[in-house]
Amino acid sequence: MQISQREYQNELDTFLSYLNFEKKKCFGIQMNQENQDCLDFAPFLEHTLNNLGDPFCGEGGHLETFKYERELVRIVSEILQLNAEDVWGYYTSGSSISNLQGVHLGLRKMGENTILVTSEDAHNSITKAAYITRVKQIVQLPTNNEGQIDPDALSEFLSNTDRSQNFVFCFCSGTVSKGAYDDVELLVSVIDQYITKEQYYVHLDAALGGMITPFLEGRPLKLDFSVPEIDSLSVSFHKRVGIPVPGSLFLMRRSSLMTCNANSYVEDYASFDTTIPGSRDGLTPFITLMKLKKIGIQGMVDRTENVLQKAKWFHERLLSYDIKSLRNDFSPCVYFEVSSPDMLKEFHMPTYRKSDGKIYTHIFTMEHVCQNELNNLLNKIVSYKKKDIPVLTVSK
Repeated sequence: MQISQREYQNELDTFLSYLNFEKKKCFGIQMNQENQDCLDFAPFLEHTLNNLGDPFCGEGGHLETFKYERELVRIVSEILQLNAEDVWGYYTSGSSISNLQGVHLGLRKMGENTILVTSEDAHNSITKAAYITRVKQIVQLPTNNEGQIDPDALSEFLSNTDRSQNFVFCFCSGTVSKGAYDDVELLVSVIDQYITKEQYYVHLDAALGGMITPFLEGRPLKLDFSVPEIDSLSVSFHKRVGIPVPGSLFLMRRSSLMTCNANSYVEDYASFDTTIPGSRDGLTPFITLMKLKKIGIQGMVDRTENVLQKAKWFHERLLSYDIKSLRNDFSPCVYFEVSSPDMLKEFHMPTYRKSDGKIYTHIFTMEHVCQNELNNLLNKIVSYKKKDIPVLTVSK
């Protein structure tokens, strides 16, 4: 197994060269690859930082970053309209774990006889969390063409369901395939026609939208704790902030946590057992906090405007060539039809095969997605669609 120093260095150099080349065309994943300034944190790799358990009460190991994690929780909670005095949360390795935490605590609060209701466009981590936690029943509501939950479908479901039961509702702020935003206020108003708040828990998967909607001019979308019925949410940072390791916050109202019966004490690491993982990465929450503070609110506003403008431009160019394309307002996601799947791998894009045989894919116009590469992709899409259309000139 052991290799020479030369082989070791060659492998490092080869892999780094591959990453530097491929990241320019990494379009299909909700991830910001513009991470060069993270080299500032290289010296911290000499230390193993282990955040054991709850950052608000755990004593942790010898080297931990609880104080930075707590600061990050409080800063982000205020960005998402929750008073820092009423927030509890922690840093996870990605919003799949944060969504699992939300489903777990929702069930702890609502009891075993609970139905989980989500969207057919929701991230698979929601249904996975339901299977892991042994939810009694999973309901995936149909969505409209834009990928939002259909409120009429929700109303129909509730009108035909035994309403003496309890429910966990998981809504979306930025779905995976279409970047759709559920109208949570409208959905909650539908729910309240049938059951009381004591019968349901709402978790919002804001892995993508959590770092977009607060930075829109006038905040036109209410997808945060300003909706009082939202108990918890997840928000990712590798999608928008740019960090070298996937990372997410799980946030919830502290008052709601107190009713979830999830606070047994663990002597092994001197913490209440509120977090799903015991050992947790301590470096990434520190990196995330420092990057957010460095960028600042106005910086996030500017970056958000930039990625949305690129998506709008690309969407309009596709339509100009009569290529079926969808873009939700305020979303960096462009969903479109392709004539051939051959180019999808080159640009790291997924394949969505429809029942009629048509193939769709999507891109996310994050910070690392430059205009030249967008033009390059557009050229290929057009050439596959209609061979006699001349190749576009790449503009600077």
